[in-house]
Amino acid sequence: MGMQLFLLHLLAGNISHGLRNTSSATTLIDNSESYTNVMQQAGISQRKKIIVERANYLAKGVDRCLVMQSNLLDEVVNLVEAPVPVLGKFSESFLVLPKDLLVMVMQKHQKHFALTDTNRSLLPYFIAVANGAIIESIVRKGNEAVLRARYEDAKFFYELDTSKRFSEFRGQLNGILLNFFPTLRIDKITCICLVSL
Repeated sequence: MGMQLFLLHLLAGNISHGLRNTSSATTLIDNSESYTNVMQQAGISQRKKIIVERANYLAKGVDRCLVMQSNLLDEVVNLVEAPVPVLGKFSESFLVLPKDLLVMVMQKHQKHFALTDTNRSLLPYFIAVANGAIIESIVRKGNEAVLRARYEDAKFFYELDTSKRFSEFRGQLNGILLNFFPTLRIDKITCICLVSL
C-alpha cells in the first residue's frame, strides 16, 4: 500500500465520482495514468467539443449565429459533467433594452449563450447548457421562465435609472468611498471636472 495523504481531516483515495444517478457514479482509479480513460468511460468526455458542436447545430437550426465567448464557454464546461445544450426563446419585447444589458444578464447570471443574426443584432433566442439526462421541454421552459424574470428585473431598473437626469445621481456619491482610500467618489469627480475645465 502507498503512502496515505491527508488534507485537513480528509483522506485522499483512489475512488472518484462520475455522473450522479448512473451505474458509473462511483469509479475506482488504479493509477494516475488510467484516470483520463476511467473518467471517459464514466461518461465524462470531451465536454467543450460537445457544447460547441451541439450549440452551433441548434443555432443553425433556427438560422442564427451563436455568440460564444471563450471565458463563458470555459466556465460552462466546468459546471456540467454531461452537457446537453438546449435552445430557448424569450419575448421580443425585451429587445428594446440595450443589447449589452441583455447579453450581460444572459451570460453572467444564467450562463446562457446569445444568438444573433448575420448583422450581429441580438435575437430573442438563447442556448442553455443542462447537465445529464434531461426532459428537454421542461428544461427549456424552466430556463425561459428564469431568464424572463431576470429580464423583468433588468427592465425595471433600466427604466428607473433612465427616468432620472444624470445629475440626479451625483448626490448618491456623497457616501461612497473611493477604493480603500479616505476619499469620496464625489471628490474624485469634482477634481476631474475642475481639471477638465
